[in-house]
Amino acid sequence: MITLNKISYKLILIFFIVFASNLFSKTLDISKHSDINSFEYITYTKDDNNKIDNLDYSKFKSLPKAHLGNTTGPFWTKLEITNSSDKQVNIVLFNELAGINNIDVYLFKNNKLIKKHNLGDFVPQEKIEFLTRYPSFNLKIDSNEKYTIISRVENYSIYNLSWRIKDFNNFSLDELNRFLKFGLLIGLGIFFIVLNFLNYYTYKNKMYILLTAITLSLLLYQAGFHGLLYYLDFGMNLSLITTITWTSSVIGALFILLFAYNFFNMPKKYHKISISIKILIYMFIVVLIGTLYAQYIDESLFKYSWVLGVLVIISTLYLFILSIYFLIKKEISSGYYFVAEFIFLLALLLNTLGLFNYIEYKENYKYVIPFSHLISYIVYMFALNSRNRIKYQQLKNAKALLMEKYRFNSIEQAIGNITHQWKHPLTKIGTTFALLEVTFKYNKDNFDKIFIEKTESINNSINLMKKIIDEFSNNINNVSNKNDFLIKKTVLKCVDILDTPITLYNINVNINIKDEFKIKSDEYVLMNILLVFLNNSIDAFKSSSISHKDIDITFKEFDNKKVFIYKDNAGGIQLKNIDEVFNYLVSTKKNKDGKGIGLAIVKMLVEEKLNGSIEVENKDNGCEFTIKF
Repeated sequence: MITLNKISYKLILIFFIVFASNLFSKTLDISKHSDINSFEYITYTKDDNNKIDNLDYSKFKSLPKAHLGNTTGPFWTKLEITNSSDKQVNIVLFNELAGINNIDVYLFKNNKLIKKHNLGDFVPQEKIEFLTRYPSFNLKIDSNEKYTIISRVENYSIYNLSWRIKDFNNFSLDELNRFLKFGLLIGLGIFFIVLNFLNYYTYKNKMYILLTAITLSLLLYQAGFHGLLYYLDFGMNLSLITTITWTSSVIGALFILLFAYNFFNMPKKYHKISISIKILIYMFIVVLIGTLYAQYIDESLFKYSWVLGVLVIISTLYLFILSIYFLIKKEISSGYYFVAEFIFLLALLLNTLGLFNYIEYKENYKYVIPFSHLISYIVYMFALNSRNRIKYQQLKNAKALLMEKYRFNSIEQAIGNITHQWKHPLTKIGTTFALLEVTFKYNKDNFDKIFIEKTESINNSINLMKKIIDEFSNNINNVSNKNDFLIKKTVLKCVDILDTPITLYNINVNINIKDEFKIKSDEYVLMNILLVFLNNSIDAFKSSSISHKDIDITFKEFDNKKVFIYKDNAGGIQLKNIDEVFNYLVSTKKNKDGKGIGLAIVKMLVEEKLNGSIEVENKDNGCEFTIKF
């Protein structure tokens, strides 16, 4: 006598349940379809700790739609298919929601369990029999055969319970077309990322880095959401793929908010709006932390994933309203920004409403949305480039105005410098003429000899005065005049010009330059730069109680670079961002008499006349300027 063991009883029970359920279910005849969404033929129930061997199919109900959206599971589903044709059919069954965590598929043939498939993103790729972007399996059905497919579907939050069924060849061709579409999308995305990096290095505008971050994060989201990361099998941890998919969308939304925050310079121009943007940013950060916590610590929190969808819709609507506001305010490039936000609004609303089952979710949305994102990136880039062109023209006009102001403001100083520099040769000429006059009256015998000797001295003084006038004229007419000159001698000239205030305020000027150092450059430009530094230090020392007032001027050469260092101990530059001291109309002078153009002119002269760079830092209770050219 044969005794049935426990497993045999279970199998008999399973076969009986499946057989009994077949009497009351609809069967899909696959021979009449080459592409069908089978949800009308599927029954389902929510998992109440059920197992395959104790399912009560009488409690299964009809599936109202394929995509249930944001809900809690897991769910069990049942689908019966048959082939009434006289030839074999080769089909692929796949779930259109790529990225589902787990689907356990039990395949029955003639009420007998013949195979089990483990599908989903939490199943290692090497264990998948038929690897595609979707949870899928291949099935060949002979004539008049009948199969029952029992599935247990488990996911974090969003559920699609239907099997999409396609002919194998059509499915393969469709997948190839989809890969071509996504290849184009990713290729364009990478192209724009590279282009934005190039724009960043061209314009030195950090907005391009933000735009790159937006593009990258949303590309990662699309790659994860559409199953590309799983299919390509980069060797990533399976949980990491899910993390990338969930978090990249949140991070992308964060970058979009930061883009708007910086694009319109909200902290300075729209303070109240900037506070609201910050609140949205903090909310997304909380959602991001909550998402990570839910995935790795407490999955039950995924029941609140609808918060992310609502927050995305709110922020997108808010940015769209702001784009209209900025358009009314006639902000630079606000028209481009409005178009980009309008595209984002349509794309994200369509995606979010469909994903969370507020509207019917269609497969075509998967392709409209990423390409809509890409179009919006392009519009963002046009907005940035348009703003750059306008800003560049404004900067060009400002530089021209700055140069004109510099010329007019320097005329007074230059005339004073000329007067100072002419004192010595004029005194010398006057003394020489007085000597000649005395010689002519009282020593006529030696007059010819002395006249010849002093004529050369008079000519030298006149030539020196002429050179001073020529240099002044070249500066006023913006003529570059590069000559070899001794750098220490030039520094001494500047110190000599300001000798009176330097002596008056008891300032020690230490010149750390070798006598033989000679350079070929525009001496007058270098003198103007040094005079601005000296005048600023003198102004700072006037209101300072420092007992030992020091200015150190150093020059050195290395690696074919000339380095000029100017340092004082006058208290330093009192600005949060010290580099702003080079901006036009920024002044730190306490008496407010400063026009805020001196150091802006210095930066312009260094970059445009000396082809160099200038840096500043507060150091040793003072500031230090370093010029490299």
